[in-house]
Amino acid sequence: EDWDASGGPLSAFEARQDTRRIELMTYRMFRVYAAGGFFLFMFLCFYVDEIFKVWLNQEIPFAVQITWLLAGWGLTAIWEGLRAVAAALGRPKIELQSTLLALLGMMVLYPVLIRPFGPRGLAASLSIVFLFSNVIFVCRFRRTVVPLSGSTLLGDGFVKPLLCAAVAVVPLSLLLARLGVTGRAGTAAILFGGFAASLHIYIAAARLAGLIRSEDLDIFKRR
Repeated sequence: EDWDASGGPLSAFEARQDTRRIELMTYRMFRVYAAGGFFLFMFLCFYVDEIFKVWLNQEIPFAVQITWLLAGWGLTAIWEGLRAVAAALGRPKIELQSTLLALLGMMVLYPVLIRPFGPRGLAASLSIVFLFSNVIFVCRFRRTVVPLSGSTLLGDGFVKPLLCAAVAVVPLSLLLARLGVTGRAGTAAILFGGFAASLHIYIAAARLAGLIRSEDLDIFKRR
């Protein structure tokens, strides 16, 4: 069951037509997913070379370019909170519609972009398809499930997590890159140390921006 901080399942709130609690729970889940999604993908983009070096002990050509091209696909994770709400409230139709649109988009874009651009074309087509299908999903969600405001979607779903992630990840990654560390062990230290430090900076910045609140942790404590 999907619980809010008070311990009530979303389905029970809907049965009582308690739209206020449903809206609060939806907003909370949206913020938590957006916060986690932006940080993880920003970290991946700036540390992808280190990840492959530690994992495979080699560099992967075009890894950075492909990761950035996958941004549209990777950041669709921020909408998973809304998908969870739609599923809990018994609204599978809008999820099915967006999935079918994604499949249709793949059939159209893959042949067009993969042949001339290879892996980079595949990454770009994934981003385009999933961004488009998720825009359709969010529009349908706002109209038929919970009417989240546009300012909420833009501010808490994009601007705030993007700025907080940039502050936490970018300066530190550039600083660590200047150290010129080589070797698998040194790279692993840079990777795990950078993650730990960036995560603490991000949490502090997100709390300051109102993106993460102390009551949000209740979602995980009640699992």
